[in-house]
Amino acid sequence: MNAAESMLVPSGPARSPGRSGIAAVFAYFVGRYPGRTIVSILCLVLSGVAEGVSIVLFMPLLQRLTEGDMTAGGRLGDGVFALFDAAGIAPTLPALLGFIVAGLALKGVLFWAAMSKVGGTVSSVTTDLRLDLLRAMMRARWSYFTNQPAGQFANAIASEALKASGAYLSAAYILACAVQLAVYAALAFLLSWQTALAGLGAGLLFVGLMHRLILVSRRTGKQQVALLKSVTGRIVDMLHGLKPIRAMARESALVDYLEAEAEALNSAQRTEVRAAAAVAAAQEPVMAAVMALGLYVVMGWNLMPFSALLVLAFLFSRLFNQVNQMVQHYQRFVSYESAFFSIRGRIDEAEARRESALGSPPPRPLRRGISLRGVVFRYGDQVILNGLTLELPARSWTALIGPSGAGKTTLLDLIAGLQTPQGGEILLDDQPLSETSLVGWRRNIGYVPQEMLLLHGSVLSNVTLGEPDLTRADVENALRETGAWEFVAAMPQGMDTPVGERGSRLSGGQRQRIALARALVRKPELLILDEATASLDPETERALCETWARLARTTTILAISHQPAVAQAADRVYEVRNGMAVPVRKGAGMA
Repeated sequence: MNAAESMLVPSGPARSPGRSGIAAVFAYFVGRYPGRTIVSILCLVLSGVAEGVSIVLFMPLLQRLTEGDMTAGGRLGDGVFALFDAAGIAPTLPALLGFIVAGLALKGVLFWAAMSKVGGTVSSVTTDLRLDLLRAMMRARWSYFTNQPAGQFANAIASEALKASGAYLSAAYILACAVQLAVYAALAFLLSWQTALAGLGAGLLFVGLMHRLILVSRRTGKQQVALLKSVTGRIVDMLHGLKPIRAMARESALVDYLEAEAEALNSAQRTEVRAAAAVAAAQEPVMAAVMALGLYVVMGWNLMPFSALLVLAFLFSRLFNQVNQMVQHYQRFVSYESAFFSIRGRIDEAEARRESALGSPPPRPLRRGISLRGVVFRYGDQVILNGLTLELPARSWTALIGPSGAGKTTLLDLIAGLQTPQGGEILLDDQPLSETSLVGWRRNIGYVPQEMLLLHGSVLSNVTLGEPDLTRADVENALRETGAWEFVAAMPQGMDTPVGERGSRLSGGQRQRIALARALVRKPELLILDEATASLDPETERALCETWARLARTTTILAISHQPAVAQAADRVYEVRNGMAVPVRKGAGMA
């Protein structure tokens, strides 16, 4: 191993990187974009043929001009000039040069057409992979989603999708170089099989010398994918809790926490850059050494005329250059392929955990209510609900109380179809939830959590979430229904006023009313409130309870709360303990 390679190879035992993924990448993209790929390949082949024709014309022309004799050039030259004679074109210097220029121009146009198709596909690759992942995430079971770090999804969408398109682009360039190499190899064998073998042999020698550096690029590519997942995940988690961290002046501790991984990522990126630079720097010395050796042998032994030597030297350099280009593009490919396989693996994993779509849409509206009969739910070996039975009458307000960890939120998840009970059944009127379209049922649910995430957009966009069928009138009605219209109308731009990052321009009560309007804008059958007043002052909480009491006349409400005001205002109150729901006498509607 030379000094440059020693510097670039990481310490520790080298592991086999496995088989190349280029075939898998091509197979995926040919299957995904067959039309574009076929057109690109066809244009690449035709561009190679056009360049080959130009070289076929150039070689005997150069040889005969240097010889000063129109009989030089061998069989290839005889064949070229015979074709000119058959076409009735005099093989003059202007005619030959014109055809050479036209051939190379045609080659350039075809190559541009091929790469334009490839370029369009590259942008589609990035977008389609991102959308594939988003759709797979949204279709996956809730239990899968809750076990995945949000930052890793963010990294896959932002970074891995972009690198995956880079893998496709590098693979396309490898194909282009392979076509050109095949053309040059065929011409070389026509002119001199010795030159063809020498050029290909020099190329294989170069590949062998660079093999170790390519392995370095593959390893650093894998390291960067893994480290970016970790770093992005930690940063996303940190940003979610940045306010209390800043309030306690703990920023430096978090930066120190991330520093080691950031430095490792920096080191992997430097190693990749050095490996790529080493491959590029090695090309000319290797080619010069091989050509010097060839010139010494040919001229020392006087094996061929100088004009023929010029022609073969030109062809040899083109052969070797194509091999070098393939190596460089392949090196870039192996540094990107890990990102492609990572995002594809995440998409496939999410699709494998896809939520089944069974049954037909639920009855609307609920006539009697929701019934839970003998519901059993476990997390592993831990029993959360143990034969729970509960009735939630339609158009009434039911509150659930109980200690943390008793299973209240799990109960909400089961009713929303986000989790599946291991025993018992949940009925919507008389229809089992297990035989109901979960998407159809959830469209009838409004959900307000304790900490509602507001988007960095307008009040309007936060209520509609971009759904095109919701009008400004729908939003205004929802805001009026939740008591939010008065303060929204007083804003500088009304419903179009930005709410700030995570709703930072609004008070806690205003954020909850916007969240409630979001939950009610589609006129749901069931409104779920998960500790929706836990962080509010008593006056705001009392005002919201009055709003919910009014809504309970037309909407079924199920609320989790530790707040006495909620329990006092609800029609029914149950305490969840020991896996069961026990009625208590705190609700206004319970004697």
